[in-house]
Amino acid sequence: MKTRSCQCGFSLLEILVAFTIMAISVTVLLQIFGKNTQIAFHSESYTQATSLAESLLDSVGREEKLPESGNNGVFNDKYHWDVSVTEYLPQEEDIDFDLMSFQLYKVVVKVAWGQDKRQRSVVLNTLRIAQKEIIR
Repeated sequence: MKTRSCQCGFSLLEILVAFTIMAISVTVLLQIFGKNTQIAFHSESYTQATSLAESLLDSVGREEKLPESGNNGVFNDKYHWDVSVTEYLPQEEDIDFDLMSFQLYKVVVKVAWGQDKRQRSVVLNTLRIAQKEIIR
């Protein structure tokens, strides 16, 4: 009487294929998580820059008088900001803006960070209405 011998286990080729598939999968997952970390880092920088720009934009003409041309500075040794204020003249032929006691001013805030080719920036702008004598 013959007995059948059954082979239990995996061949060397099957094990190598399984390890190759696992290595490729782990590599792809690590790249995905690495990109997510990089995206989170850039997202944090954009959020801080936007908050700083909004704060500067909000303070112009409210907490202090409107500067003649603008102002600039550095925040946390990382973010370089620049505020510019210029007169804004709407294109209306019917209205004589010289007779009005109020003037529109365009306020532009730019916050930049990073260096050279990797420099990033956030720019916000708005219009402010103020009395003509409020400008320094």
